[in-house]
Amino acid sequence: MNINITNKKLNEVIADIQIVFVMDKNLEHKWIQDKEQLEFFGFKGESEECCLIGKTVYVGCENFENDEIRLATAKAISTIKNTEAKSIKVGTYSNDCPSVNIKAMSEAFILGSYSFENYKSKKKPLKIETITICTEDYDKTDISMTTAKKA
Repeated sequence: MNINITNKKLNEVIADIQIVFVMDKNLEHKWIQDKEQLEFFGFKGESEECCLIGKTVYVGCENFENDEIRLATAKAISTIKNTEAKSIKVGTYSNDCPSVNIKAMSEAFILGSYSFENYKSKKKPLKIETITICTEDYDKTDISMTTAKKA
């Protein structure tokens, strides 16, 4: 599994699945395209609440703290690894700490995709090949490629 950083906007990147964090239960953000369906399914945006609609995984996230971003990312990857998706795209959720939160997301992608299978007779290989983190930010914070790659 490769984790890439790109300076493109989220809608410019082609991927099998997109991850969108629902920050502080706000269903009005521009990245949320399925508000009516989320409400129909009873999705409230609570911490670690997850809903897969079409090719988008929505995950509740209480705030921009790195531990909360890490938990939301791990929840998203655990949902996606049961699909046939080979590529994922996600924007950044930096607030005041772009490098810390990008690092938290990367750690969660790696740790959340791990599966201990030493004693299983049928091993289930990870299908996810590429994760692309776009520098387009939730709050429109300008994130440089240098900062993102360093994270």
